[in-house]
Amino acid sequence: ARDPPQEPMEEIENLKKQHDLLKRMLQQQEQLRALQGRQAALLALQHKAEQAIAVMDDSVVTETTGSLSGVSITSELNEELNDLIQRFHNQLRDSQPPTVPDNRRQAESLSLTREVSQ
Repeated sequence: ARDPPQEPMEEIENLKKQHDLLKRMLQQQEQLRALQGRQAALLALQHKAEQAIAVMDDSVVTETTGSLSGVSITSELNEELNDLIQRFHNQLRDSQPPTVPDNRRQAESLSLTREVSQ
């Protein structure tokens, strides 16, 4: 049997831990929404770039370093976009919330312990 004064303290501690986990989960959900916003912006940028490339119609663009074809510009934009997408996925993976333990069994066990002690 447990010492009755310790039970409320243990419950309070468990509630504090659960509160902290929920708070962290909410923060990570906010980060996820921000990342999703960035992803939408990147997709819009990709769409705009694809439209610009279509308008170029594979024409030759002259720069100070020489001439680049529409195909090589497309390739460069795709590489840059892939890099941005990879960084987004890395950031998303790093911000995944840890799995929250299922405390139902522990709660049932505490409830049964109380009933037995009563």
